[in-house]
Amino acid sequence: MRAHWQRALVVGLWLLCSPATADEGTAEQPGVGATELGRLAADLGSDEGARREAAVHALSGLHIESLPGIEQRLRELARERPSADNAKAALAAFRRALGSRRGDDILDIAAGVPKVLSTREGRQADGLRMAEPLLLLRSLERIAERAVGPAMASILLLDPPGVWDFEFALVRQRAGLGLLPTLIGLRSHEDARVRAFAQAGVHALGMDDPALATSLPDTHLASEVVRAYTQPLDFAAMPTVVRLVNADKLELREAARFAVQRFGKNAIWQVRQLYTEVTSQNPNRNWDADRTARELYAVLDRAQTEEAAMLLKNGLSAQAGGDLTTMKDHYDQLLARFPRYAERARLAPGYAALGEHFLVHDRLQNARDAFERALRLAPDAPTAKLLRAKVAFADAEIAQSHGVVDLHGYDEALRHEPGLQSAVAAKERLTGVRAARERRNKRLAAGAAILLLLGLGAMLLRSPSVSEATEPSVT
Repeated sequence: MRAHWQRALVVGLWLLCSPATADEGTAEQPGVGATELGRLAADLGSDEGARREAAVHALSGLHIESLPGIEQRLRELARERPSADNAKAALAAFRRALGSRRGDDILDIAAGVPKVLSTREGRQADGLRMAEPLLLLRSLERIAERAVGPAMASILLLDPPGVWDFEFALVRQRAGLGLLPTLIGLRSHEDARVRAFAQAGVHALGMDDPALATSLPDTHLASEVVRAYTQPLDFAAMPTVVRLVNADKLELREAARFAVQRFGKNAIWQVRQLYTEVTSQNPNRNWDADRTARELYAVLDRAQTEEAAMLLKNGLSAQAGGDLTTMKDHYDQLLARFPRYAERARLAPGYAALGEHFLVHDRLQNARDAFERALRLAPDAPTAKLLRAKVAFADAEIAQSHGVVDLHGYDEALRHEPGLQSAVAAKERLTGVRAARERRNKRLAAGAAILLLLGLGAMLLRSPSVSEATEPSVT
């Protein structure tokens, strides 16, 4: 999270220094688009040191959301490239700026880019054309997601063989196993140079065997490896992948089941074999690959399904009895054990009730968390608007508890639920509307009382006295 904000700050500083020109390509999507990247690249050649520095940091610290823009920008860069000798000379200049005199020194030559660009000679066209993809490569290396593979391949292929080879070897060395899913995906690239780089990388990491590559202790990395075997389909890895549909870790299990779906009918024999091992029965031969997989998963998940059903039942029972603490314990266990639980929307009313309970007892953050969880569990329920209003109201109340008056929060609550009386009352209280209405009502009441007294007085004056009414007339 910290790194993300640092990147956002750098890009923000660059935008403050740049002309206020709209980028039509990225106006409605997150990340930095190709047009903005082009302007950043132009700033690499600026005479102003601050602009160059901001551009260097921005280009080397892009977020994954900028990947489409990076890929488009690399296609634009491919149209005009320096000669192989000039390209190598530019990379060597970045290296020499760091004090290196050897072409095989292990160092990050991107750190030499600012020093080279600080001179007018260093800002010649060829230097800029090599600096930009080098900095973009640093962004891709930092992103370290499987999706960066095609963009990395584009940089490798920008220039003739030998220009980027050593730099890519260093990238592979620095990234280590984190680059494995990318390398697996690139082994089937259309270009032989990319295929050779990827295959050599997998071999250097000692991960040629799918059984070893999918057994990494990092669950997310192992899951990405499994998914990489499906893009394109790696039939040599298929038997290993099928065995992971019953993995202990949810992320790995889901990745394996996604892979089985991608392999389709090609995996039916492995799925049938696993079904037989698990059930001691042969699957129905009339089942297609999809049906066979579903039946296998039903058997594998039976114990978990029963456990989830019991936790739900106990939670609903506690909720009906008004024991929200016990209900929360059961629901929390259910979501922790089965975060993809199919009937999780049934838990939403319980968490909403818990939010109301916390709100009454002035536990604002707890209330907000409960309302938000209820909304996540049932985002399309009829009560979703009310839950959004409750979350906004709780946010505003939390801000007020810290001495900040957040009228916008109450407005947001009323936008979702115009009839939310707690938000109406809070806003009226904070804006003085309520006090003014109370003063007006008091004045009206006082005026009415005065008018009543005056009316009674007038009636008494007009009425004859009792003595006059009863005294006999004298004739």
